Amino acid sequence: MEAPDAQLAAAWDFTPEEEMLGGYCSRVYADATRILKIPFQGEEMTSGRVASLLFAEAGVSPRVFRDDPKTGALLMERVLPGTKMSDVTISEPESLAVWVDFIRRFPKTVVAGLTPLQDYVSKTDPLVQHLLSTTKETCLLHGDLHHDNILLAPTGWLTIDAKGLLGDPAYEAAAFIRNPLNQVGDWPNLDQILRNRIHVIGEATNWPKERVWGWSLVSARDEAWPDDHPWAKVRFALESLAGEFARP
Repeated sequence: MEAPDAQLAAAWDFTPEEEMLGGYCSRVYADATRILKIPFQGEEMTSGRVASLLFAEAGVSPRVFRDDPKTGALLMERVLPGTKMSDVTISEPESLAVWVDFIRRFPKTVVAGLTPLQDYVSKTDPLVQHLLSTTKETCLLHGDLHHDNILLAPTGWLTIDAKGLLGDPAYEAAAFIRNPLNQVGDWPNLDQILRNRIHVIGEATNWPKERVWGWSLVSARDEAWPDDHPWAKVRFALESLAGEFARP
């Protein structure tokens, strides 16, 4: 444990028993019942903490025992067994139903400290510019609600690692549609699966399907992935659906 992390752990009476596999933005430690998450970059240092508190209060994320506004660190309930949705045998309709249930249960509260979506996405893509300029409503967004951030708890499913964005509700679909990363690239009928996801999500949420498609496409092409990368395959599949979902 790095010295600053150790100091915070001591202040919060937390003795780590293991260092868990962290994400791109945080170091994560655990004891038998708690998780200490210490971000070192990105939105998890700021708006992620704000969103985690809101989601915990709504019962859709682990309980938060302590938080540090200066670093974004969180001392949280440990989710057990904590199996990722991507590692569970679950059908596509079942996973969609879980995801939609989160959307319906997410708090609608808009508070200070969230990251505006326009400050998070790359605005060099003309489709991003169009989606931002035509956004009619904004709300609190998890920002990364996909299969690896949905964990199995004794009472059901909980979500973790919120970005804490503020923007177009339809953006929330993008992370789910391009995941799970370790599976989508192998699906021979990927275009059909993505089409179905867009239709199901649009109908369940009343979000315009062209916006669900649009945000999913720009999310899949925000980096120059090699053609054999799973998200490049998602991009190709979504582009093949442009005739159905793109709007002038």
